[in-house]
Formats: sequence, structure tokens, C-alpha cells
Amino acid sequence: MRPSLSKHLIWLQLFTLCLISPWTCLSGQNFDHPLYELEERIKEGDKDALFEIALYFDSGKTIVLYIDLKEWPTKEAAVAKRIVLENCQFLDTEIMINDSTSGKEFFDFLAVHRKELFFSPIASCFMLQPLEKWETRFELRELSTLRKEEIVDRSEELMDLEWVKQSQLDALIAQKDSKALLVLAEKLFSHRRNDNQFNYPQPYLQLLHWLTGIEIGVENVHGKMSWVPNYYFDHKSRFNLLIFFAKHYQQFTWNEQESRFVNPQLYVRPLEKEEHLFQFLSHDNDSLAMDAFIQLSNCPPDRVSRAASEYFDFSMVTNNAIPYYPCGFLKQLAILTSYCRDQEIDFQGSVYLSKKIAVLQKEIPAIERAQLENELIQTLTLDEITAFEYWVIVYQNAWGISRSAKIILDGFYHKHWLQLMANPKQLDCYLKKSKLFSALGIIGYYNDYLKRFDEAAEGILQFLKNHKTFDPDVQAQINHILSSKK
Repeated sequence: MRPSLSKHLIWLQLFTLCLISPWTCLSGQNFDHPLYELEERIKEGDKDALFEIALYFDSGKTIVLYIDLKEWPTKEAAVAKRIVLENCQFLDTEIMINDSTSGKEFFDFLAVHRKELFFSPIASCFMLQPLEKWETRFELRELSTLRKEEIVDRSEELMDLEWVKQSQLDALIAQKDSKALLVLAEKLFSHRRNDNQFNYPQPYLQLLHWLTGIEIGVENVHGKMSWVPNYYFDHKSRFNLLIFFAKHYQQFTWNEQESRFVNPQLYVRPLEKEEHLFQFLSHDNDSLAMDAFIQLSNCPPDRVSRAASEYFDFSMVTNNAIPYYPCGFLKQLAILTSYCRDQEIDFQGSVYLSKKIAVLQKEIPAIERAQLENELIQTLTLDEITAFEYWVIVYQNAWGISRSAKIILDGFYHKHWLQLMANPKQLDCYLKKSKLFSALGIIGYYNDYLKRFDEAAEGILQFLKNHKTFDPDVQAQINHILSSKK
């Protein structure tokens, strides 16, 4: 480590260095660039390198990075701040590194706190206070039977990973030493850096789950609780998990009967039904995944929304039998089914309807499909249409069913439009559905509900003006229709 220099002397030396050794815009991702040399020194705990990198915070010179074989021009300032953010952990009350942070601001901060600043070998970053003194919000819950089975199936594979052996994690586990939990959190956090950020976090978390039998929720970069294994992609949640174990790992002891580490001082809450069902949405068994989806669509909306907040569509819920946007659809369907129960509107349907929807899910000849579509247009009633809408959403991934649904709904509402207008209960339900389905934010017949008012006669508009409702969603849709006609 270089000897300590005064703030002004270091700043003068850096400024002089910049004048003596100017360099032009770089072409390509040149790892001989002084910024990357500083990054390596910072990773090794060189405090002076932090002072030196501050000079680049104001640089507008360009570095061309290559990501997925594409050129991504960026500024030296952005690279310098990325390096600092990956290798330093400061409270927001200490300093916030962002686009507007100047080099002088960062340099002055370092100079003021030089004596307090230290490099944590556990966190592999610079800090002003040890991990044990950081505060973090956390919550513990039981591990589901499904997750336990998945982990047991992978346990041998996980223990055979190269990094498990290199870090001597396997030896710590064999010795039943709770420091293994801290090492796991440390290894997970070490992958926060740019060169490791796409490393999949699941093996680390599965080992933690296997060794503790619990899930640990910690706050992520958005201020929400991170629970699901795939969700630990931001450095904030990984850092908070490291804080948790730095503060608590010594309280965990090995329980021979349960073959895991336990901490009786911490409360572990039972898994809620909705949380358990959400895990089944990614099950390899299509029937189990679909059953979980249907059950969730009938659960209390607030609980469904809370459980869905742990996930994001596409990469985290992967079974192809259920809708492609399960989180969004479930939030809206749970509201719909709750509304239907309150208003005594049937959303389950008859055996006849169930059989017809089952046929629509199959790949049948075009003529037969057209005949079935016409049959449903002619035979469905206002009391049955919501059940039809509910089930075609549930089974929307089946072959051709969404296209048939659009044809049937267009024909049905054209036939029953005046009857719908004359039925306040069904009109409210229609407008409620228009609000819920449009909130999905995707292309499809879900957006056709209000469009059917585009050519509404003056009598219909006047009827809407006089229509009384206590539902704010319904009233909002009425206001939207009327304002679009002005």
C-alpha cells in the first residue's frame, strides 16, 4: 500500500498526470486502459486507487465496450462510477454515487473519511463501517415441500461444484460449522461485479435453503422483499443477505435430527397458500401448474398481488400450459372472481360450456371450429358470458382458442348489446371487465370492450350518463366513454 498523501497533494498529482499523459478516445474494450488497472488495484484493497479514480468522474472521453458482439460507446465517467459502485458500499446518508456526482465531491468525501475507510475482506469492497453494524430489513419463512424436493434432487450436484471445493465450503459443511452460511452469502455477493453479474444465483441460494430449511427475504434495490431464488440479481439484495449472515451466522447451530442449521432466536413464519401455489406455476407437470393457476385466480386479490410481487413474467414462471403473462393475468382474474362472488355472477359455467371450451382447445378442422363458434354465439346468455370469458383466459395458450374467443365475443355482444344496456348488473360487470382486461397492457381481444362503444348512438350515451354505480372502476370507464365523445 502506498504511503498516505494529503488531499490536495493527491489531487494535484492526479491533475498533473492527466496533463502529461492525455489519451484519445479508445476503440474497443481495451483492458490496458488505466481505468481497468485502477479497478484491479481497488479490488485488491488499494485505498489510493479510489482517490485516483475520482479524476475520471468528470471525463467525457469515450470508451467503446463490446457486449454481445455489438459496440456500446460509453463515457469514462460511467465506467469509473460503475467500478466504484461495484467495489464500495456506502450508506445513502454518507454519499450517493450517481450521474451528477462530480470527481471533486467523491474525492472530498474520501479525504474526509480516509481514516475510517477500510477494505472488508468478507464483502470484498470498501466501507466506512463493518457489516455487523449495518441495518437491514429481513423476513424468514418456511421452505415449501416442492422447493425441498428440488434441492434434495440437486444436493449431490451442488456439493460437487468447483467453487464449493475451492472455497472449502464442503469442509465447513462436513464440520457442521455455521461459517458455511457466511461463506455462501459472501460468494453470492462477489458476483455483483460487471464481469460476473450474469452468473446464475440459484446454486448459492439452493445451498443456503438446503442448509437452513428456510427462505430469507431481504430488501432489494427497489425497496421490496426478494424471496424467489432467481430474484437475487441486484447487488442490493445480495449485500443485504450478506449483512444478515454477518450479523446472525454464529447464532445458527447444527440440528442433528433435522440435518440443518437452525436459529431458535429468529421467527420463521409459515408459507401462505398463495406463496405455495405460485411456486407450482413453474412445475414440469402441466396439470399441477394449471391447477395452481386456477386456484390462485380464485384467491383473495390482495394475497395474489402480494405473492405475485415476488415474480416477474417470462423468466420466472415458465410452464407453457398457463398464460404467458401469469402474474398480470392472475392479479386481474383474482379481482374479477372476487367481484363476481360479491355480485352473485356465475364465472364457473355449466357442464355444457365446459365441454365446448374443451373442444375449442383442440386442433379441429376450420369448418368444425366455425360451426362451434356460431353455436356459442347463438346459445350463450348474458348470465353465462362471464364464465366463458374467464375460462378462455385460463386456457388461452391452447391451440386457436384466443382467435375463437374474439369471434365469439364480437358476435355475442353484437347480438345482445341492447339487452346488456338494459341490465344494470350485467352492464356494470361488462364495464368492470373492460377495466380489468385493459389493465393487462397486451394486444388482443381484451382491449375490444370499450371499442364497442365507438359507434354508440346518442341514446346509449345518455343512458350511460344516467347510469348509477358504486364501483369506481365502472364509473371511470363510463367517464372515459363519455369524454371520448365530446
